Amino acid sequence: MSTISVRVPDKELSIFEEYAKANNKSLSELIREIMIEHIEDEYDKKIFDEYEDNKRQGKLKIYSHEEVWKELGV
Repeated sequence: MSTISVRVPDKELSIFEEYAKANNKSLSELIREIMIEHIEDEYDKKIFDEYEDNKRQGKLKIYSHEEVWKELGV
């Protein structure tokens, strides 16, 4: 496992440590989880923005649930 060093002001470190303690996590675990969540959120937003762009440009075929049921013979 690799190590990353991050410099933060003492006041921020205190806030981070208190938050980690309140959530029963180590500071390392908390930072890893928050970074992964942030990356996932950015990826989700990118995918959503691409979908919205394609929809706006008429590149998507959107089906109603009635059309899907009919297609599936339900």
